[in-house]
Amino acid sequence: MKIGIWGNYCYGNFGDDLMAVSIANYLKRKGHQPIVYRLDYVLASLFNIEVENSVLKLVEKVDFLFIGGGGMLVVDSFLRQFLSPVARSFERDFKEFNEALDRYKKNVYPISIGGNGNGDSNLPRQRKKFFSSSFACNGTLRLKGDLMLTKTLGKEYTYIPDILLGTANQFRVNPDRLLKSKNNETWIGLNLLSKSLKDETWCQELIDLANKNSNIKLFFIKTHLENYPVDYEYLPDELSENVKIYQYANIEETLTFLASLDFVISSKLHVGLTALSLGTPFLSFKAKKKTLAQLKELGAEHAILHGKMSLQEIANEYFDNNFRIDINQVCDMDKLHSLKEESKKHYQFVDQAIEANS
Repeated sequence: MKIGIWGNYCYGNFGDDLMAVSIANYLKRKGHQPIVYRLDYVLASLFNIEVENSVLKLVEKVDFLFIGGGGMLVVDSFLRQFLSPVARSFERDFKEFNEALDRYKKNVYPISIGGNGNGDSNLPRQRKKFFSSSFACNGTLRLKGDLMLTKTLGKEYTYIPDILLGTANQFRVNPDRLLKSKNNETWIGLNLLSKSLKDETWCQELIDLANKNSNIKLFFIKTHLENYPVDYEYLPDELSENVKIYQYANIEETLTFLASLDFVISSKLHVGLTALSLGTPFLSFKAKKKTLAQLKELGAEHAILHGKMSLQEIANEYFDNNFRIDINQVCDMDKLHSLKEESKKHYQFVDQAIEANS
């Protein structure tokens, strides 16, 4: 069968791309033909995945679709809905998707979607229209707190932990290809929002420390493909041998990179969550509500940094003598293992959707 994958894949964003390619690869292994909406052509070519940039053509040519990623149930403030170009574009995308579904009458299965985990049901008009429509089938949610939201839309969703917790089952990260060359070095990945560092000192203190200590390497991670002009992620003004930029360009290479780090500090969900799923400790800095909700489900509340801390305070709380973090200190490993196993059920859901449309 031809199976569409629709989502917010037009920004070359690592987390969304990872989800789309994970599902597409699974469908290919099952003998089906996935077609992903607006996935980057170069990235898609690496996995031999078909791309369609017209939503009308996508919906027309496929037998049914999956939809996932992109904070589908996240409720933005009215001001953000009105002022943010990204939020307005997202609403237009749903409007066009709804129009295509009205024309071609195809089933859509939401998979591992999520909101803020607090049950807020004040969705923008086009998203609410889609999720309450007859085309939107019951799906899977990545946060328990969103179950009430979907009930208000007349749907019965199933909670399954985030699909990206199972990344290691879908992509092979070869231990022999890990990037770190010296065991005495500490490699730290940082993926921070520029606005989150206002009035903060610890990041510059960390940069200064790395420039004085040859054993500490910092990598500021850009999570959007290079040809996508997105600039909200913090990058230092001056780079050095110990302070570098890591540019996301390839999913498998980025997974190997994340697995090579000693720990990650991130303001975003899926960089940290994916790193954690690969065994790399994750500290969350000034995270959004959806990230905080996810960390609480992981038993990782201790990994939450709320800001206004000096580097010394962070080090006293988390770092050992080698400037590293014990993953057991920031995450309940038994719970993480359990949730990683549970996340495999998303693919059972994929199998059920295929059977229902065969």
